[in-house]
Amino acid sequence: MLGPAGTVHLSLCDFLRYVAAHGAQPSAYLRADLWSDLHRSRGDDYALGWTIVDETRLVHVGSNSLWLAVAGFRRTDGRAVAIVSNHPDAPEQVDAMLAVVGTLVP
Repeated sequence: MLGPAGTVHLSLCDFLRYVAAHGAQPSAYLRADLWSDLHRSRGDDYALGWTIVDETRLVHVGSNSLWLAVAGFRRTDGRAVAIVSNHPDAPEQVDAMLAVVGTLVP
């Protein structure tokens, strides 16, 4: 409750599996209505930790103060990407990572 995202520890491979699950939305993890609710706008372009880029793509930027993670997925086909860096406090790095995500998940 006190650190719902910043205290998650997992491998990059598992992080990518997690992001890919958001794209593919398998019923083995959550029912379709729960996936839909999880990715629903809560105002502006925010959806429970995800930024809604457009009707098909969502991205997430987060840091635990040691690592920076940028991830994105496309709802239409489940394509997903996850990028991490061990330099969490560089704003220009976030822009570059978001550009890579936008290129890989257009």
